[in-house]
Amino acid sequence: MNFSGHIERDGLKLCQEWVRNTVDPELVEAPYNTDKLRADIDSMKGMIETGIKQGELTDGTPVDALAVALIDVIYGEMFCWDMSGGSYSFEERTKEFCRLFLPAMIRPYINK
Repeated sequence: MNFSGHIERDGLKLCQEWVRNTVDPELVEAPYNTDKLRADIDSMKGMIETGIKQGELTDGTPVDALAVALIDVIYGEMFCWDMSGGSYSFEERTKEFCRLFLPAMIRPYINK
């Protein structure tokens, strides 16, 4: 939720420019943008692995698949927000996802 809130507060035009530049690798100037997707997936994996280490998630949690799926969702939400011209709140859309759909995705892996 913090990710989408920061993107929304930075503004639609900046987000659209970032998406345009990262989709076309020839436009990427900053080195951190070339590995942004990998860095975000690794960050998500780290959060999931922390949940496993703390005993909140089971050892059988599919860390890689879950991390990629969640990043796919947040990037997809960001792209749709861009395409809509910011006609709704990206942050609220992410909160809605987390409230309605995220629990179903992680429920099988929650340690009881």
